[in-house]
Amino acid sequence: MSDEWERDSVLSPQPSALADLHLHTTHSDGRLAPAAVVEAAAARGLTTIAVTDHDVVSGLDEARAAGWRLGVEVIPGVELTARWRGRTCHLLGYGVAATAPRLVAALAAARAAAQDAVAAALDVLRTRGHELTPADLARFRARYPTPTTLLLALVQRRLLRSRADLLAILPCLRAAAPGLPAADTIALVHAAGGAAVLAHPGRRARGRPIDRADLAALAADDLDGVEVDHPAHDAAQRAAYAAMAGTLGLVATGGSDWHGRPRDPRPGSLGSDAASLDGLRGRMAARRAALVGR
Repeated sequence: MSDEWERDSVLSPQPSALADLHLHTTHSDGRLAPAAVVEAAAARGLTTIAVTDHDVVSGLDEARAAGWRLGVEVIPGVELTARWRGRTCHLLGYGVAATAPRLVAALAAARAAAQDAVAAALDVLRTRGHELTPADLARFRARYPTPTTLLLALVQRRLLRSRADLLAILPCLRAAAPGLPAADTIALVHAAGGAAVLAHPGRRARGRPIDRADLAALAADDLDGVEVDHPAHDAAQRAAYAAMAGTLGLVATGGSDWHGRPRDPRPGSLGSDAASLDGLRGRMAARRAALVGR
């Protein structure tokens, strides 16, 4: 793992005024290939970014190769699905070694569970008269390569024709990416030499936003940071989470959560300033040093 970190550190560590630390590629649910994402970031004047695909690290090599070519530092990242008090949350791992054994095993297990969930969902749809041809599946898999995003595609493309259809496959959706408990996911990131940051805590996808008590509990589980600047957060939320980060000793990060869609905020429209990036670098270095010292 140390060789992989050495290669990452060769690029100039000088931060840009704004580093976008939340970008997605076609290896999860983004619209552009990893190299194209780096090219888009470079065109926007960014010199530091993080590629953080959902529950996969397969796009990192291509992204870092493009970064070498274009002079863009690509921090290797991942956005992991986790469980927190009965609901789903996402944790961003920064500076992870993609070959770390525990991370590789956890991602493989998540992918296998999601594949089983896809098969179960398709069986349910067939019983409800929604047969998908091999050509349909090939088309969807080309656009949505992971099992989880394939299930989301079935919803987004309205192949579920009624609320009853959605309810019928809801158990499959829940099983697609159950995630580890948040504390275990934080430990998994640390075991890969990375820093763990809670993604978009203000998003209301399931239940109420994460509050200070929640964040304090996660900080006690060794969380490294919280994503403050995110498109889902309004100005009041950004100020509140920034204050929480300061009092709890967490690094405040930011990113556009860009997926390459026409209406998405552009790369660099939100991100981390130099001080936040320095703080994140410090956390990543500490996590790597802790592994070496074991």
